[in-house]
Amino acid sequence: MPEALYVSNLSPECTEGDIRELFAPFGPVAAVEAVDQPPESQWPDAMIVYLEDAQIGLQAQEELNGTELDGRRLAVSWLDYNDPPQPTDETWQLAAQIAEQLEEEPDAQRRVERVVRYAGIPFTEAIVQETLEIEAAGGMLTQDGERRRTPGGVFFYLTRGRVSKEVRKRIFYFRKPKKKKPASAEKAEKPASTAPGVAAPPPAPACR
Repeated sequence: MPEALYVSNLSPECTEGDIRELFAPFGPVAAVEAVDQPPESQWPDAMIVYLEDAQIGLQAQEELNGTELDGRRLAVSWLDYNDPPQPTDETWQLAAQIAEQLEEEPDAQRRVERVVRYAGIPFTEAIVQETLEIEAAGGMLTQDGERRRTPGGVFFYLTRGRVSKEVRKRIFYFRKPKKKKPASAEKAEKPASTAPGVAAPPPAPACR
């Protein structure tokens, strides 16, 4: 089965032929498919590139992330995972460095780690570099234009718009599994039942 890459931040003028030519040095391209973004979407144009094997995809990510095409910086990551990767010491260490570099709270490190893990190290490093350049140029305002984004806010904004819908969900809509309440707590929450043969007390009269 071909490996699929999500290539984002493309200009509207970019064609499938341009993408095939871009990826040709890395190996055979099985297919290129334009992503149909919703009309109201704020996400940039993107294409899906199907490759013959994962090694080609890894090399392409290493060399293409952050390079310019038609005046825009390319963002290249996996389309999705059949078998999602698990956190490693490397992903946690890099996430900690990035969170500190972007002056983010420790709690944000978990989300940064998911960017590293699901979008890939080359993608993440390119987004960090772009974030730092935006900050050096004066920063980025929020959508309503009322305040300036934090460095971490810029990083997550760029990330959100340049990964596939599937990877976006894995990064930004992660939910911790609910902890099961101990039996004693569940028992305490249950209302006391009426003993057999004993009528329940009448409801309290309504206030007038």
